[in-house]
Amino acid sequence: MAAKLGKIVRAPVSEEVRLEAVTILRQILKAHEGWHDGDKRTPHSDPMLCPTGYVTVGWGRVLIDPQTGQQLKGQAGLRRARELWPQGFSATECEAMLRDDMGRFMGGVTALLTKPVTAQQLAAMTSLAYNIGLGKKAFAGSTVLRLHNAGDAVGASRAFSMWTKGAVDGRRQDLPGLVRRRAYETALYLLTPAVAPPPVSAGDDDGQAAAVAESAAMPTVQPLATSRTVIGSATAAVATAASVVADTQDALAPVQSALWSAGIDSSTLRLILAGLAIAGACLALYARWSDRRDGRR
Repeated sequence: MAAKLGKIVRAPVSEEVRLEAVTILRQILKAHEGWHDGDKRTPHSDPMLCPTGYVTVGWGRVLIDPQTGQQLKGQAGLRRARELWPQGFSATECEAMLRDDMGRFMGGVTALLTKPVTAQQLAAMTSLAYNIGLGKKAFAGSTVLRLHNAGDAVGASRAFSMWTKGAVDGRRQDLPGLVRRRAYETALYLLTPAVAPPPVSAGDDDGQAAAVAESAAMPTVQPLATSRTVIGSATAAVATAASVVADTQDALAPVQSALWSAGIDSSTLRLILAGLAIAGACLALYARWSDRRDGRR
């Protein structure tokens, strides 16, 4: 039974789903946020400016001035952060920050859900919220949340791509890292496992029957060997993971000469991988639409 939260009838999330989502989310954040470190000469994570101008450390923790309660931003914020934390933050401290942030953001997302959610969907939406915030001008007011709560999984998955822009030199533009991340989140959101409804005897009450109906209403996927959704999602995931590796110059060094001889530099390789990620996500979206059109969940 859904729990009432103000005007929102909140859908319960099982502990099993939550724990699986946390495991997936940790992998997403470490891969896509990366290690934020403003001084690589030290063993700690020192404050730095992220691409959108906020002062961050660890795996994307935005630092807050303890005196003002405001998020630190811009060069002035960076100077303030270095005054407050001249020694930076240890790996242990950053791990604790990540656990705290994951719990806080996942709790915030869960409180806004009125429809059942899978671990994959919860992890994808929490990754988005972690990146853009939980407020009404961010995830709470997003088309992703609105369409998910309306039961439109395909529409919700498409809406992730609305959040690919960031401010660079005062201008809003698509950021390659956000494009890759949204493609991965889209593919992950669509990776919905099959749910088998539990058996119900003739004497079961209405509450059990309702639970079965809700379980049966959860979307399923085709077998792995024939599912275009899984193929597309896997393409997006593999291409995204490869593009993250490609962002590290050291990772390209062993094959750099071979790439150059083929006329492919590192920038071109990143564009190819990003294109594969987007193509895979589009294939997954088309497969889900086609399945629904043909009456398959």
